[in-house]
Amino acid sequence: ERALLIFTEVRLIAVAAAPLFAHYAVQEALRTEHDLASVHHSKPTVGQTERLVVPHRQIYALAWVATASAVALAETDLLAVEAGLLLPVLIYLSVFDLLHLLVPVRICQAAIALGLVAGGLEGGGGLFVQRAAAALTGYLGFRALDLVYLKIRGRSGLGAGDALIAAALGAWLSIGGLAIATALGSAATLVPNLSR
Repeated sequence: ERALLIFTEVRLIAVAAAPLFAHYAVQEALRTEHDLASVHHSKPTVGQTERLVVPHRQIYALAWVATASAVALAETDLLAVEAGLLLPVLIYLSVFDLLHLLVPVRICQAAIALGLVAGGLEGGGGLFVQRAAAALTGYLGFRALDLVYLKIRGRSGLGAGDALIAAALGAWLSIGGLAIATALGSAATLVPNLSR
C-alpha cells in the first residue's frame, strides 16, 4: 500500500508539474528571438519572425492539455516522469521552429543527452545502447532524406534541425517510438496541406 501511495504521489506531482513546464516552454519560445544558436548559426530575419502569427492562447491551452494527458495516461510512473520532461522540450522546439524556421542546437543536444541518461538509469546499458542507436538512426535517416530531396528537387527539404529533433526523439523513445512519432508528425504536416 505504501508503494502504491508513493507511485500515486509521483504521478500526481508529474501531472501537476508537467503542464507548468510546458507553459514556461511556450512562454520562452515566444519570447526568444535572437539569443539562441540555430542550426544555421545565424539569426532569424524579420521575414522569418513575421511569417507566422501565433495564436498564443490556443498554443498555451494545447500545451497544457497535451502534456497533462500524456503524463496522466502513461503506463508507469517512470514513463509519466519522462513524458513530463520530454514534452515541454518538444513543445519549445516546435513553437520556436514555427516562429523562426530555426531550431536551437543546444536545446536539441541537451534533449539527446538527457534521453540517453534517462535510458541508462531506467534500463541499464542495454536500453542506453538501444536509444543511442535510435538517435543515430533518426539523425542519419533525416539527413539522408534531405540529400535525396536535394538531388531530386535541387533544394533542401529538411534542415539539420529536423535531424536533431529526430535524434532527440530516438534518444527518448527508442526506434519504435521514433517511427510512430515520425509517422504522426508527417500526418500532422500533410493534413493541413491536403485540406487547402
